[in-house]
Amino acid sequence: MGSTTPRFGIRYPYQAEVVTPQHFANFASDMNAALTSLATLRDRATNMPAAHVTSEAGTTVPANTTVTLALNTSPFVVVNNAGMWNPAQNDRLTCTVAGIYVVSGSVGGSTTNATTMNAFELSLTFTGANNKVILHKENTENNTHEGHWAVNTLWIMQPGDYVRMGCWWSGSGSITPAIKHLSAVCVALI
Repeated sequence: MGSTTPRFGIRYPYQAEVVTPQHFANFASDMNAALTSLATLRDRATNMPAAHVTSEAGTTVPANTTVTLALNTSPFVVVNNAGMWNPAQNDRLTCTVAGIYVVSGSVGGSTTNATTMNAFELSLTFTGANNKVILHKENTENNTHEGHWAVNTLWIMQPGDYVRMGCWWSGSGSITPAIKHLSAVCVALI
């Protein structure tokens, strides 16, 4: 009579059982189904929805003002396999496939126009089914030099939900984040 493997359900005979042509046919059929299943899983894993957009255009951010950072001048689209990046809405990534996403934003640039810089915040703002703002806060202690800041999170997103990146700082003068990155990679479909 035999048994089956627990994970893939491949039928096999017991040790002392007489092997018949049907056993071989069952084994071949089950192996084909298992390999097809593995190929489907591999394709799904390597083609998960993802977008990563980079822009090197500077955005002036006055002190004590929250600014949504657009990726608007010559954006370099590294990945956009699910249509999440739309140049007509250049300040966001919009979810097209429901899932759990790793979302990352980062900026780098000059703070030399800041006379004083006391604190800096980089935010990811989620709009849709789960509205939320995720902040990275840093006490900069009058730091006036080139800086790099990043914020990352896991987030459940539904089609139509979107994420935008914002910047706020306190002090006097202005800063110009020049290098901006925004990415969202689905790690699990829901």
